[in-house]
Amino acid sequence: MEPADARRMSVDQLFERQHFERTFTDPNRFEEYYLAYRCFLVLKEIKKGLAKDKTDKFGVRRYGSGPQFGMYAIVSACRSQIGAGAYETDPLDLVQSVLTKWIGFEEYAIKQSHNSNYFRVYNDPETGAEKTDWNFNNYYKGRTLVSDLKAHFDDGKGKQT
Repeated sequence: MEPADARRMSVDQLFERQHFERTFTDPNRFEEYYLAYRCFLVLKEIKKGLAKDKTDKFGVRRYGSGPQFGMYAIVSACRSQIGAGAYETDPLDLVQSVLTKWIGFEEYAIKQSHNSNYFRVYNDPETGAEKTDWNFNNYYKGRTLVSDLKAHFDDGKGKQT
């Protein structure tokens, strides 16, 4: 549940021993960690498939910016969707379920006033036309991500039924 921290690191750094020792501190949570890792692997495979689609290379039309910039956020959302002890859940089903809700999550995040550093609507000074600036790249590394994930997915808006 630290997707912004993970996003700010390179994959090589993320899987260094020192980060494992800091993150995986409770051996009783092994099944939880393992399911999260399996969700990560499933998501990597889904991204490979998206890369083959010339008309929607990153899956933005289907899933928003999550697969491109928010893989760790998606994995965190997967974790929040299962109850304690439900780690036998199929990671493919879990990831697909979260992905179907991802555009809704991003729409929620855009509307939050505390995210105005990442998402803004403004008038172009030269033309006067309304423009939008959505900076998902930085949002998925930002300080408001975890609270948005919890608010959106933990309060039932994104929960599996």
